[in-house]
Amino acid sequence: MSIRFLNHIKNLKIHFILWFVLMFIFFGISYLYSNQWLYLLIKPLITLKKSNYFIVTDLIEIFYLKLSVSAILSLFLSFFSFLFQSWWFLSTGLYKHENKLICKLLSIFILFLIGSMFLVFYYIIPNAWYFFLNFDQTNHPFLFNFYLGSKKIYSRKLKYKYEIINQSFNTWCTPYLY
Repeated sequence: MSIRFLNHIKNLKIHFILWFVLMFIFFGISYLYSNQWLYLLIKPLITLKKSNYFIVTDLIEIFYLKLSVSAILSLFLSFFSFLFQSWWFLSTGLYKHENKLICKLLSIFILFLIGSMFLVFYYIIPNAWYFFLNFDQTNHPFLFNFYLGSKKIYSRKLKYKYEIINQSFNTWCTPYLY
C-alpha cells in the first residue's frame, strides 16, 4: 500500500470520528431539551384533543420516549454534518466544476429536506392525529363501535415487586420515623 492511500484512510477515519463525536454532542443537547421537542411533536394532538395530559402505562415509558426522540433528532441533525464531512473529504479530489456541481446538489438536497420537514410538521402530523383520534368513531347505527380506553396492567409479579419495595422501604425508614 502506498503512503498516499494510507493518508486518505487516515483522513477518512478522522472525518468519521468527528461525525460520531458530533452525533453524541447532538444527542446530549437534544436530550437536555427533550421536553420541548416532545411538546413540539405533540402540539397538534393537544390542540385537537383539548387536554394536556397523557396516560403512562409503564414505569420507564417516558424515559424511553425521551431517549428515542433524542436519538432520532440527533441522527437527523448529525446527517447534515455527515454530508458536510463527506463533501469535505471528497472535495480535495474533485475538479472545480465537479465541486460546484456537488455544492449545488447538496444545497438543493438540504432545501428539499427542510421543506419536507415543514410539510410533515404542518400537514401530515396534524392530519394523522386527526385520523387516529376519529378512527374509533362511527356514526352508523347498525355497526358496532370501537372505543379507546386506557391500558390497565395488573399482574401478580408487578404487585409482588411493589410489595417487596414497600416492605424494604418500611423496614429501612421505620427506625428513623419515630
